[in-house]
Amino acid sequence: MIAELNDYIVDVVNYPSALPGTARYEQQMLAFIDENERVLLSQVDAAIRLMRSKPWQFFMIALMATDRLGHYCWKFSDPALESSLATEEQKRIGARCRAMYRQIDAQLARLLDGVGPDCALIVVSDHASALRHLHFSTQTLASRARLSSTAYRPGTGNVCFMATCPAREAKLRTPVDSKYGW
Repeated sequence: MIAELNDYIVDVVNYPSALPGTARYEQQMLAFIDENERVLLSQVDAAIRLMRSKPWQFFMIALMATDRLGHYCWKFSDPALESSLATEEQKRIGARCRAMYRQIDAQLARLLDGVGPDCALIVVSDHASALRHLHFSTQTLASRARLSSTAYRPGTGNVCFMATCPAREAKLRTPVDSKYGW
């Protein structure tokens, strides 16, 4: 199995440290997104090779790109905040973030194609992502977002999007976000 994973990248190592508005900020943010894309491609390539290498009863991969982008790039990629991107720098970062989300969608499509028709692909979020006044869940994403037709096939039963902690959300009547105590 080591031979199958020789080019596998575990995670991003270069996080942006420059503050918004400083000379290095845009460069670091764009490099961070680029590194997340390299990690994502490496991980999906390895997963597909491993899935094809032998029969599996259970196969799991954790892709952290959406988590990383959510924490560092939310304001650049949320359509509700697009009008607040005032500078050319912010608009360039926003465009790169949106391209990265399209890449994530394309990689989910590759994974879906890789599992075959007799397997289930389950996409699970470890926590919700939200602005304080907006609620986001992967269930909403699955039902309302226009993901590529190969990545999300309504009614086929082979893609399941699940949000975590729905019981807590219902009981508290508020989005659950690990940054705020969960």
